[in-house]
Amino acid sequence: MKYLLTLIAYLSSIFSVAAQQVDTTYIWPTSASPYLSSTFGETRSAHFHAGLDIKTWGREGYRVYASRDGILHRLIVTNQGYGKAIYLKHNDGTYSVYAHLQRFIEPFQHIADSVRLVDFNYEMDLPLEYQNITVKQGEVIGYTGSTGVGPPHLHFEIRDTQNNPINPLASNLNIEDTTPPLFRSLMIEPLSVDASINQKKAPVAINPVNIENDVYDFGEVAVAGTIGISANVYDQSDRVNNRYAVYELLLIIENDTLYHEQINQFDFDQSDQMFLNRVPAPESSRRSFQRLFQKDGNNHPFLLKSERHSKGNFSVPYKIIARDFYGNEAIATVSFYPDLEIPFIYHTQAYDSLSFFINGYWTEDWISMDSLVLDLTSYKYQNLLIDGKSILKRVYPEESYGFYTPDFRLHTQFLKDTFFDTLSVLASYSVIGDTAKIHLIPASLPSKRPYSLQFYLGDLWQDSSKFRLYEFDPTKESYSFIESYVKGRTLTASPSQLGEFTILSDTTAPEITKPVLVSTFGTNQSYQIQVLDNLSGVNPKSAIFKINDVQGIPEYDFESDTFTYYHPTFKPGKKSTIYFEVEDNAGNKTTNTFSL
Repeated sequence: MKYLLTLIAYLSSIFSVAAQQVDTTYIWPTSASPYLSSTFGETRSAHFHAGLDIKTWGREGYRVYASRDGILHRLIVTNQGYGKAIYLKHNDGTYSVYAHLQRFIEPFQHIADSVRLVDFNYEMDLPLEYQNITVKQGEVIGYTGSTGVGPPHLHFEIRDTQNNPINPLASNLNIEDTTPPLFRSLMIEPLSVDASINQKKAPVAINPVNIENDVYDFGEVAVAGTIGISANVYDQSDRVNNRYAVYELLLIIENDTLYHEQINQFDFDQSDQMFLNRVPAPESSRRSFQRLFQKDGNNHPFLLKSERHSKGNFSVPYKIIARDFYGNEAIATVSFYPDLEIPFIYHTQAYDSLSFFINGYWTEDWISMDSLVLDLTSYKYQNLLIDGKSILKRVYPEESYGFYTPDFRLHTQFLKDTFFDTLSVLASYSVIGDTAKIHLIPASLPSKRPYSLQFYLGDLWQDSSKFRLYEFDPTKESYSFIESYVKGRTLTASPSQLGEFTILSDTTAPEITKPVLVSTFGTNQSYQIQVLDNLSGVNPKSAIFKINDVQGIPEYDFESDTFTYYHPTFKPGKKSTIYFEVEDNAGNKTTNTFSL
């Protein structure tokens, strides 16, 4: 620590003093390119994209510049997320962020090394504002890379004085863009129990029937009841083929604006609103549609105006305007006519077909499949025991709930404000051989926060087994590890969303491949090891990497499951003895020693 303080004092003396007069002009933060691969406000797995992604053409090592005068606020290194990132604080109290870096400049790297070499942990989060290390606009502060998540690129953010992101294109920064957005499809959703679209009680996606001069005609759709319109639309720019978020969306009928949003800024505590604003098509997990109506419980940060849901207007077409930040726009039109009356069966009495509940189309208040519709608001469905292994429970967001399946084997606990709106939750399980499958439905309706899940393993238990919980994605037919543990004969986990889960035993240790010598940056080289694990996945925090008995930092690449040895004094020699150990997320350990 004494070394760290001395180093920081030295850095404070060699960096120039920030200008007294506040200058809010930004410069482009990298030499890589003037082109974007992603824009502000785009859909991510669990949040809105908080900045601009600048293209680096699949390469690393381009210079990254301080976009304005400021002081070094924070250095972080993470396995996922931002990877290696620099936070600067500017004289007006705002911030800029530079992420997914290959490395920091040497003085900043020395700071990171002095902290990480204490425990050889790859990750760190180091606040540094109190040291008043100043940087000038245009100074090199790092180099582009691919640390964290994603291919090589520079992620750049501008944040306000509360450390919340704002659209960088609202500053003096700009890109070359004369290309309008492009509509791919629209989706019509039923929003009331009596609603239907083309004689269906589920969302219907439609494609344009005619395109002319950036006007997309989606024809006519038969509707009944209260409906909502969503748009699959993306922006473009000149000279590149990337797809971006559309800056502005409007839904208009005649001269009445029903919906209006602009992507200008958001607070990080509003990130979960993405789940209600960006939704997937049926039979898909990709959130490619943007709703043009305000869902109950939704207060997303880009909303300027939203009228209450209404029944389809059959006299005039609806018009959707998609506009980018520079005013280039495309228009979509869609018309509605009355849907035919369908002899739907509306059940308010208790209905206990488990297959219906698992395979039906869910909303907060009703379920439908084929011609059958269940009204979940009925008192019959407030607390329905379907069989010995399933329970349907009405959940109100302002209350906490804990409930068991009738045989007490599966237990779920939802705290207050777990969900955005009142809804019904089905908890069900089945045991097949040596695995258990759990359904917590509806997976299509999002939650705000994780909840508790406990399952009694019973006869599944084996002393040598290491059971963990995995979320199953039916669209990709893949499993994702959920942080979980077994105590006694009970498995406990905290999933973030409802869905389909499987309990599996992982007793196979990871496989360590032979180390290879790779280029790191410049003329530097180091050894890299890939770790293969076919189920629970690699636990990067468990890795220990030594070369010739000198422990280094195991720098982890999430995308490739590789570890690269890092020590500031390391230079490869003619002979090396390499020791490496790592565990998977089920606790299975592998160790190996290589003589090269």
